[in-house]
Amino acid sequence: MEIEILTYLRDNPAAYPENKEYEGRIQPMSFSEIQNHEMIYNNGKPFPKALRELLFLAGKYCYVLEHNILEINEFQEDPREWMEENNKAINHPFYVIEICDFAESFLFVHLDEGDDPIVRHAELYCEEYKVSFISCLCRLSAFINHRIDMKKKYRDPF
Repeated sequence: MEIEILTYLRDNPAAYPENKEYEGRIQPMSFSEIQNHEMIYNNGKPFPKALRELLFLAGKYCYVLEHNILEINEFQEDPREWMEENNKAINHPFYVIEICDFAESFLFVHLDEGDDPIVRHAELYCEEYKVSFISCLCRLSAFINHRIDMKKKYRDPF
């Protein structure tokens, strides 16, 4: 797959490239795994280009995304269950890219808004925290680029 949007991630594949004991190198998802996720979460339609690139480069591990302890399928299914338990819904096809606080909030992108979708934050306990259920952050490419820059400055990107 040709990388056209997430070139900064492609060009910065490790969190600590000078550390030979732990580089924190990204780990890709295979193209067939990506297609399987497209079948499940987007009715067989291709994901937005930036999301496909993210998964192709770092779908199994990305040093700028917090994946907690969930397996890849739980990572998609658990937030859907949590929303149901909290009477919340997202009315677009979506894909979770990060779980922020276990069972409380997560980051996701809509799958129907172009090649570089907006990263959104879903806060399940929004009433308690007096915040919106969903808030918009920025485009996926800008989000990943910002997190890489934070890591390069030795700051926690989370």
